Amino acid sequence: MLKTTTKRRKRIRKYPYFPRFSKAKAAEKQAFKKKETMTTALEFIIKQTINRKLEAMEALVNNVDRDELSEGELLYLWQKLAVASEAGIRIWKTLDDKAAVLEALERIEDYTAYANKMIALHGKGEAKEAAKRYFEYSEGWI
Repeated sequence: MLKTTTKRRKRIRKYPYFPRFSKAKAAEKQAFKKKETMTTALEFIIKQTINRKLEAMEALVNNVDRDELSEGELLYLWQKLAVASEAGIRIWKTLDDKAAVLEALERIEDYTAYANKMIALHGKGEAKEAAKRYFEYSEGWI
């Protein structure tokens, strides 16, 4: 049997469901839950952004004739793709730094917007219409 002090016994009798941690610990636990919820929301936004990027990449490959794009457009597209891919890799490492995450999201969206612009200008079929709708809901041509 464990030895307990009389002070502890009185406290146990007085508060039978007394928590085994302090108020500071409770506040820390609450902050962690809030941070966890924030991180979950941020992860959702990140996944949605990456999905939009992948959809734009797929539409660009399947619905745009490469011969119609100029060398400058292709080069710029590949540069943006490289930056967006690097940002997509780094974004999961920097979840605690919100500014870095927002910057990475901006780079990914920049590629998505440029890819949709190329699809809207040089694409064909349903993908061209979808790319035009993308700009109806965004800031416009980039």
